[in-house]
Amino acid sequence: MTRFWLGLILVFTPICVFAQAPSPYPYAYPTIKVCGKKPHQPCITAPKMIGGNPPKYSDEARKNKFQGTVELSFVVDTDGHTRDIHILSPLGMGLDEEAIFAVESWTFHPGISSDGKSVPVPMHVNVTFHLL
Repeated sequence: MTRFWLGLILVFTPICVFAQAPSPYPYAYPTIKVCGKKPHQPCITAPKMIGGNPPKYSDEARKNKFQGTVELSFVVDTDGHTRDIHILSPLGMGLDEEAIFAVESWTFHPGISSDGKSVPVPMHVNVTFHLL
């Protein structure tokens, strides 16, 4: 059986959504800026991951020794669960689906606004699959 290593690079990047720019996402969010420097811009803390399952390698990808990175966007809700998961850079061979299944299981401490309320925060993540 082939030994494999599944690398998961979590590059969480909260997405700033401004009223002037059209949003690339099909859902609406309050205009937020992550820790803006100007006083009139609200500040939020980024969500922090607290649990979840790592992605699994699909049988098809393992058989074909297929490797790469799936880039996903999603929203961390006010309760810390992920929703609205979208594939930004697909990889194929079942790895996209495995990345989505993993992200669906993740839980976070939600983003907190400057007034202490939980807020939904759009995020990006790169899920890297690598065989050794």
